[in-house]
Amino acid sequence: MEGGAITAGRTLTMLAMASVAFPGPPALAGRPPMTVKQQMIAKTIDCMRKRMSIDKAVSYNEAAKICNDQIRKQRDQSTPAALAASGQSTKP
Repeated sequence: MEGGAITAGRTLTMLAMASVAFPGPPALAGRPPMTVKQQMIAKTIDCMRKRMSIDKAVSYNEAAKICNDQIRKQRDQSTPAALAASGQSTKP
């Protein structure tokens, strides 16, 4: 009977290791969605990384200003389309 106990123990160990290695969707589902502010920060950081890696002479503050302006323009341009898509009138 010891052979059966060893096999069951190995099976449980392998199963436990597999569940740790591949957590699946339930582990990811506990994370709350990003807020608008967090999305803006993530976009700014991504933009700054790209801009500073392309041009080594650009300063951190200059890249931050350019990226913030660029993201603000994108947000302002997308607002009327979002209102029109929601069925609200954009005209007074």
